Amino acid sequence: MRTFDLRVSLTLAWLTLLLASASPARGVDNAPPESAVKNPTPTAEVVATVARGRGLRNAGDIAGGWAAFDEALAKARATKDVAGEALALNNIASVYRYEAGLRLTTANQNPVADLMDKSADHYEQALRAARAVGNKSDEAYATLYLGVLAAGRGDADKAFKYYFDALETYKALDNRYYVARTLMFMGSTTLYRRQKAEASLKYFEAALPMFSDVKYWHEAQWVIDDMNVAYEQLKAEANGKR
Repeated sequence: MRTFDLRVSLTLAWLTLLLASASPARGVDNAPPESAVKNPTPTAEVVATVARGRGLRNAGDIAGGWAAFDEALAKARATKDVAGEALALNNIASVYRYEAGLRLTTANQNPVADLMDKSADHYEQALRAARAVGNKSDEAYATLYLGVLAAGRGDADKAFKYYFDALETYKALDNRYYVARTLMFMGSTTLYRRQKAEASLKYFEAALPMFSDVKYWHEAQWVIDDMNVAYEQLKAEANGKR
């Protein structure tokens, strides 16, 4: 009788261990592989493909750049490279943004609504993917340009919510180029969307030395051009009051 009880006890213990190992953790619904959750860095292959696409895009070959970004996205998804997926989605979103007419924030813009929608959709997908793996760089990138899209729709308040979030992250990452770029968009949104020339200057004046530090001279020139617009408006206002 004791032998029988021992066998039953051992069998029940074995079944308990088996069921415990087969049961999913509480609160986890089809969790992705652990490597996909914890790795915030895209694979080298995806990074290289995106870099090729950016080179083509920046040289004016939009179709070639787009094809490379699509290729990078397919590679990332095939290998469950979630960080690579965020990187590729961000770059696809930027092509839509460029095509919509929102490379920069300027006066008298009339961006294409459906292309802005497609751009926003891809940035939002990139944002979710980046957050899933803790990729702060691509999270900030998507956040910044969602702000640019909001400014393109005329919603400066919504744009600044995105800008402040992006700025905080880029400062934490010590990425001076993108801190400067975020400040530049804050300035141009203030100047051209809020129509507040004097208030825009604090953002431009903060951005300019940072662009100089990282030697992005063409973007430093964009800031100077916008500052000249602001000063011309302020001069005209001052002359009108005399």
